[in-house]
Amino acid sequence: MTSTTSYRDFLGEWWSLYRWNLRRSRGMILLYLMLLILAGPVMVMALSNGNIYVHQLAETCSIISMPFTMIFVLVFSIQRFGYMHNKRSVDLYHSMPVRRVPMLLGAWSAALTGIVVPILLEMIFIVLAGNYTWKESFPTDYNGFASFAGQMGMAAVCLSFCMLMAVCSGSIMDMVVSILLTNFFYPAVVLLAMVLGSWILPGFSGFESLMLFTAFAPFPAMAVQHIVSHPRWYIGLVPVLDSPVTFWIWWGILLVVMLVAGLWLYARRKSESAENELAFPAPKIILRFLSAAGLGMMAGTIFYLFNGNESSLFIGFFIFSFIAHVVTESLYSRGLKKFFRTLPAYGAMALCMVLLYLSAATGFFGYDTRLMHNRLPLTNCSITARRKNTACWQ
Repeated sequence: MTSTTSYRDFLGEWWSLYRWNLRRSRGMILLYLMLLILAGPVMVMALSNGNIYVHQLAETCSIISMPFTMIFVLVFSIQRFGYMHNKRSVDLYHSMPVRRVPMLLGAWSAALTGIVVPILLEMIFIVLAGNYTWKESFPTDYNGFASFAGQMGMAAVCLSFCMLMAVCSGSIMDMVVSILLTNFFYPAVVLLAMVLGSWILPGFSGFESLMLFTAFAPFPAMAVQHIVSHPRWYIGLVPVLDSPVTFWIWWGILLVVMLVAGLWLYARRKSESAENELAFPAPKIILRFLSAAGLGMMAGTIFYLFNGNESSLFIGFFIFSFIAHVVTESLYSRGLKKFFRTLPAYGAMALCMVLLYLSAATGFFGYDTRLMHNRLPLTNCSITARRKNTACWQ
């Protein structure tokens, strides 16, 4: 049955859906809060017998709460955006006299509230717990609370990414697969490209940037923000290229882009996409490329370490990249009925990897004629074939 109640403005539509989604999330919010309190300040204070500074308690709890936040971002995403992947739920939601943008934005806002409010309550609990310690009645160092603030900011980014994947997916499984593949294989591909490049290309040692490894992987970036924002805690682990300002500018831009893209695509998403393969094919194509390249590079690297020759690298790469391509396609398409149509995409991925290898093996457009740091001309080079070591000097 279609409701005849009408809302006159965008804010009224959003507020109605926000409250409705928030009421339906109360149980999960309470569970999340309970886990944060028990596994965080309560456990730490019990283990320390209350003999701990408040800022130390906040620093420790900010690290402990991070995996819980990651898990519950995914849980809230499935709970609040899962209606898109059920035909009966889609019919119910879309029969409401509410436009799609405030509908989805209300669900996103409710999920974000369910993540942020328990973290804020945990911070208040930590401050109040200072009255029961011998060390400190009020925090004098706010780095631990800054970590909580960064965690909340990255939770908003992760939630926006999950919303975008939900809009592009036809089922909850597709959504979860897309989220997991992106956050695992993007860092893996970048890291392995740096490692293999340092082996093949003389003078190249890779780009030491944690931001680069997680530039499009928001879940690992939640841990990176903790490291980048507190370099004195992780001396030697924070590269010079990374800074908190650059980090937050980048993720602030991506937050806006993902949120706007998700709302824009949802306004154009067909209701018939529910329980189908995909609403929009772009994530499937990109992630199939990433997973095949990532697993192939992992296997090629392992084969190369064991056998020590380039042919084993290619054998491992092609075998396992093809396996990853087949598995990814079967997950998204619920079988292999469209497998042969995807072979050109696999060929394109393999061609890109071969061209990248050849460009590095032939000096990467003249890069090998210059040293990495001082850019001076290379005049002599000696290679120890057995150990695969290269020594170059002027």
